[in-house]
Amino acid sequence: MKHIASGIAHMRRGALTLQILIFGSVAIILLSGFLVWMDVNLKASLRNYDQSRAFAIAEAGIEYYRWHLAHAPADYKDGTTSTGPYVHNYYDRNNNLVGTFTLTITPPPTGSTVVKVRSTGQLATNTSIQKIIEVRLGIPSFAKFAAVLNAAVRFGAGTEVFGEVHSNKGVRFDGFARNIVESSVSSYDDPDHSGANEFGVHTHVVPVDPFPPAAVPVRLDVFQ
Repeated sequence: MKHIASGIAHMRRGALTLQILIFGSVAIILLSGFLVWMDVNLKASLRNYDQSRAFAIAEAGIEYYRWHLAHAPADYKDGTTSTGPYVHNYYDRNNNLVGTFTLTITPPPTGSTVVKVRSTGQLATNTSIQKIIEVRLGIPSFAKFAAVLNAAVRFGAGTEVFGEVHSNKGVRFDGFARNIVESSVSSYDDPDHSGANEFGVHTHVVPVDPFPPAAVPVRLDVFQ
């Protein structure tokens, strides 16, 4: 009987050991799968973060050359004599190197003012990730203006204007403007009547605009 009891105990211990091995193996498989899943998601998150940073660097390249053309409209060689591409380091606000943007500039064809700028952003810490932005930049055409004048002008009541209006002197606008109305001067003496100087752009639609230096009123009934 003692031998039988001892055998049964050994069988129970063997069965328990087998169960422990099975459950342990399952736990290891599940834990390994979870760790792999976490690793994949972490790498995907880091890659998305790096991609967004590379895109921001490419955007900075476009904004840089937009600024450059605003100061040198006919310079399509980034201030050099070479044909490019032109590589610029990109730093954060603490002067740490973040990456580079590379500019490829295609000058406008004859008779056009539209220049094509291609900016490639690349991280210093992960050069395998690049983002490319390509834009076309052009000098605004006079065609967008409804009127461009070198004299004071008055738009009477009932006039509706869709394009932009610019005057180097001043504008009295009593109609309805669906676009920008601008003047090169902040104030001027309206030749249509006597009195103090008025704003460079003003209206006599009731209530009549005040005189400078009062605050410029918001007149959505005239300037949409």
